[in-house]
Amino acid sequence: MIQGNPISFISDSYNLAIAGVTIDTQITSCSGIRECHAQWVFGTVVGSYTTPTIQAKTSLDSTNWLTIGTAITPTVSTGTLNLWSIWQEVANAGTPAVVTSAASATVALGFGAFLKFTFAASGGYGTSAPVVCTLILK
Repeated sequence: MIQGNPISFISDSYNLAIAGVTIDTQITSCSGIRECHAQWVFGTVVGSYTTPTIQAKTSLDSTNWLTIGTAITPTVSTGTLNLWSIWQEVANAGTPAVVTSAASATVALGFGAFLKFTFAASGGYGTSAPVVCTLILK
């Protein structure tokens, strides 16, 4: 459920049932944000997830996705909390500037209109890893 409030942030929370090598989260609308604080809390994990990563991705159209920030390496075990942040740097704070980035087909330099996360366990995966994902977007 997405909720806005008068102090200008968006919160989103949802359940994700990880049962394979890779899974995408639901898509969150994030137009106009400059930072994301993500929290994943794992429930009862069955099996072992090795070499896990979580990569944030952003999109302007919810079809074509670019990575944003660096993938994190979560701890996937029962009851574990993983908390991290992604933010967009403001260059030359207080000084107006027009900057054009290099074109990229894979990496975004800022947040688009939509955000999702991709979980992957490239070294092997267990039977199930339920997780509650909570986002604070500003």
